Amino acid sequence: MNEYFMKTKYNPLVKRSLIVVGCLMLFAMTSRGTDPVSHQSFLDQLRTFEKMGDQDREACLDENAQYMLRMKEILLHNLVSTNDGVRFYSAFFLGVYRFPEAASPLASIISVEDNMKWRHLPAWGRYPAMSALMRIGNPSIPAVIGNLEESDDAKVRELSLAVLNYIDNDKDITQLRLQKALKAEKDPQKQTRLQAAIKSLPESRSP
Repeated sequence: MNEYFMKTKYNPLVKRSLIVVGCLMLFAMTSRGTDPVSHQSFLDQLRTFEKMGDQDREACLDENAQYMLRMKEILLHNLVSTNDGVRFYSAFFLGVYRFPEAASPLASIISVEDNMKWRHLPAWGRYPAMSALMRIGNPSIPAVIGNLEESDDAKVRELSLAVLNYIDNDKDITQLRLQKALKAEKDPQKQTRLQAAIKSLPESRSP
């Protein structure tokens, strides 16, 4: 899915969808007391970087860092929305910006399936949270291993293993990673789940 997304140009429907989400994010920022034009201001400042002094450049970067922090907080909050569209788009943006702090919240909803009408869009696959975890990469690994230790749900385990396989891109590395987790684990039930995950590696594949 991720390779497809990276190689695919946005069609008009995707562009319109992203514009809508951007407007919703700006509305959320406005309603929470955040300056909705700060990001545009940052872009304007970037265009004049060459004319700035070091102090002004540092202030510009600090302003953007504050904007990104606020955006991350809003997107994480939206993951628990009762509106599936809000959750899916929030998961998508958390993956695009590769926020490490999003790994655990995304892993907790990894099996939430997108059955909505926009599922054909190239922004994400059938499981938006799984797609986001794949984009985040290595910071997702502890969270999905946690799923394999804690969950007996077959779909959660399948998708978590798919994320590991995607990130490692090598079955032997994934196996070593799970064996390390198994060696460190003291809980017999969690050990059993990890052993089952290791045994399922030859058949594991991305949904």
